[in-house]
Amino acid sequence: TVPTHDIQEDHLMNTDPAHLPDPPPPTPIPPEPDPLASTRGVTLADVAPGRELHGIPVRTVDGRIVVVLDWAEHDPAQVRVWSDRGGAGDMAASTRATTITDPRLAAGALRCALATQIEAFRDLYGHLGYVMGTHERVLGEIRDYAIDRFLDGTISRQGLDHFLAHFHFDPYVTRYRVTYTITGRYDVEDTDTRLDTDTVRLDAEDNLIVDLNTVAGVVDRSDDYTVEATAEPAPTDGS
Repeated sequence: TVPTHDIQEDHLMNTDPAHLPDPPPPTPIPPEPDPLASTRGVTLADVAPGRELHGIPVRTVDGRIVVVLDWAEHDPAQVRVWSDRGGAGDMAASTRATTITDPRLAAGALRCALATQIEAFRDLYGHLGYVMGTHERVLGEIRDYAIDRFLDGTISRQGLDHFLAHFHFDPYVTRYRVTYTITGRYDVEDTDTRLDTDTVRLDAEDNLIVDLNTVAGVVDRSDDYTVEATAEPAPTDGS
């Protein structure tokens, strides 16, 4: 029989943190593989868009440094590449190559490929602007032609409106230009002899205005007029 005090002492020793066994070491997590850490044999398809190694520069079996930009537009067996020997072009996706491990060489290849893409984008953007401009010009000519046929009586106003609406053109709005002449007079009294004919005339030209607020359909900012006034002594009896 084990004495009670011995059991208590043994229990106290086993629960003391200083006497607990060390925990097992954590399981190391392997690092992610670096695709540029070592040379790998690949094909150009392996570094094309959608593949694991996309964007990694490679050296082909004939020594060319290549960056795959995209799959060829009309041939699934070809890829669009930048090459240090020919710039942008197409190559067979099955072309054998090895990945480039020199960081400076890889960065230089990527910079050149990016410059090629930027230049291609500029060309496409310029061409797009030309196409859009030509398209807008042709549409404008079509609309003008339809309006001219209305003005010469070939088609009716209803036919013109239907044509423009059907093809989503801006509606034709008839515009009229009004040329007007206003003639009037008023008298000015000079109570302190500070006025003369030139002063009165200039005051009229600077302050007389045409108020078109009550005229229907006036196009904003279309009004233009010039005021020319004359002044002479008037009869003193008000006639």
